[in-house]
Order: sequence, then structure tokens, then C-alpha cells
Amino acid sequence: MNSFSLKKNKIKNTGVEVTELSFGTSSLGSMPDTYGYEVPEERALETLNRFFKGPVNMLDTSRNYAMGESEKRIGLAIKKLGGWPKNFVLSTKIDRDMKTLVLDKKRTRESIEESLKIMSVDKVDLLFLHDPEYVKDIDDIKKKDGAFDELFKLKE
Repeated sequence: MNSFSLKKNKIKNTGVEVTELSFGTSSLGSMPDTYGYEVPEERALETLNRFFKGPVNMLDTSRNYAMGESEKRIGLAIKKLGGWPKNFVLSTKIDRDMKTLVLDKKRTRESIEESLKIMSVDKVDLLFLHDPEYVKDIDDIKKKDGAFDELFKLKE
């Protein structure tokens, strides 16, 4: 049980309430070149288990954190919990294809489907467009029927 609580803020017109702190999960995938240390799977799962017992209610991830390993480990933790816990907020991102750098309509749909599958959830609460400055062609994002349009379709 939490020994303290954190203030929650409502995200306008969504019904979603998030604590003032969130838990970013890039390091859980083990990115020693970025952070200078390895994170074994067991350690990542222990960390996630502790997170779900704490006062912070928002977990933020991405398909591109450690080439999908972060979301894979989150999925393992969610399975052990028997599903995504009530009153927690799951945030992930639409990511470019890391080999081709493409982020178009098709990749937008693929990215969220990959995230949902690997994390064993049927939806996320918050979905962002991730690192658009690194895509092959920014027009793939902003053109009619591009990544932005698909992102809004996903919202519905």
C-alpha cells in the first residue's frame, strides 16, 4: 500500500487523470550504450512490480526503446498481474521503422498494433508521435492520409 499519494491532473476532455510524475521505461529494455549499465530482465520485472505498488500512475514507453525490449518486458509484467491495473495510465508512441526510417500511415498502424500485441493490452490511454525529426520524409507524416491523419483515426 502507498504511504503517500500524488496529485493527479485531468487531461482535458479525456477522463484520464495522471499523477504529476510518470515512469519512463526506456532503461528497462537495457540500453547500456545510452545509460552505461545493463538491466537484466529480472531486474526490469522487479522494477515494474514495484511501480504498480507505488503512487505514480502513468507508465510511458515506446516500441523503439531498446528495439522493443522495454515493451516486451512491460508485457511480461502485465501478464503476471493478470492484465493492466485499474487507475493506471499507459502511454506509448507511434515510432518510425528503425531500418527504413519511414513513418507513414501504414507504419503508424503497424507501430500501435505491435505495441498492443507485445504488451498484451487492447488499448493505450495516451498515444504520441515519437521523434518525427528523425523520419525519412516528414511529408509522410503531415500529408493528407499520412501518419497524423492515421493517428487521429486511431483515437476514434
